[in-house]
Amino acid sequence: MLRPLLIATTLAANASWLHAVNPFVIAADARPRVAGGKLITDAFDDSTSTLVQNVRTFGWQFQSIPGDPYFIQDPGFNAVAGSGLQGGSFIGFNVSRGLSFFSGSEPVDLGQIPVGFGQTPAGESLSFSFGAGTVGISSTTAAQPGFNFSSVAANGSLHRHLNANLNPGTLATPSKGIYFTSIRLTNTAGAAPSDALFLLFNNGAAPADFSRALDYVANPFAGDADFSGSVTLDDFTALAANFGSPGEQFWYDGDFNDDYQVNLDDFTALAANFGLAAPSGLPRDSAIPEPTSLTFALVVASQLFLRRRTRVSSSLQEV
Repeated sequence: MLRPLLIATTLAANASWLHAVNPFVIAADARPRVAGGKLITDAFDDSTSTLVQNVRTFGWQFQSIPGDPYFIQDPGFNAVAGSGLQGGSFIGFNVSRGLSFFSGSEPVDLGQIPVGFGQTPAGESLSFSFGAGTVGISSTTAAQPGFNFSSVAANGSLHRHLNANLNPGTLATPSKGIYFTSIRLTNTAGAAPSDALFLLFNNGAAPADFSRALDYVANPFAGDADFSGSVTLDDFTALAANFGSPGEQFWYDGDFNDDYQVNLDDFTALAANFGLAAPSGLPRDSAIPEPTSLTFALVVASQLFLRRRTRVSSSLQEV
């Protein structure tokens, strides 16, 4: 069942919590289209004929096929005539991050237990395949090429589902919980790749925990680049590695305001929440850094400025 979540507008002003008000969907196909020369993804649920525009976060359920609990034919992609996709071209994807895991929680007090993703507990992995194409994703893999999986009809339509397998690692069966990775759709006709799409797969966690995990990935705590549920040096490391880099950057790169760049605006967001955990209930007000956090911010800001000047100087010397 399609379940889009639109966060209340009263929460949108809270910069420490949201980078935007983004929907998520469960059990819906991605509907790619071209707008402004770039791939955009809407979401469509065949069972309810519900369309949600500009969706980046999608969820599906393992243990839904009797006799084959760790296999599903999702994610699905369903473009319609007039999508802007060029007939005869191919849709594919690249993997943009490794696999993360959240165990969920017992429903003691719904909404009070924070979401936090980390490595899979026993080396579990997720694989996508179709035809001769296959790719494996684990906590130890990084961004990697995917494969083309569908040609586009002359009228711009396509309908294709990938096969997804959840592999148990060192266990007899995969751990109960929620698995999370990210891809970017590609098109051989030259449309720019889609934004990062966040794909979550539930393996036996409570439906409420799955919804909370989807909500958090769609609308994470500012500065939490790795979706761990808190802002730490790991997040700063991601931001620093991409600070001032060319090309499109995304949340996991340190882009916390969705402008496709990693710059001082993103550092300011991270510094404001550095050392804090994401609120487990209603979003907290924008944090005022503690003195230690302010010292951290000043020292790191100077390093980032120096790093930017070094890059610019090197570029000028090459000209």
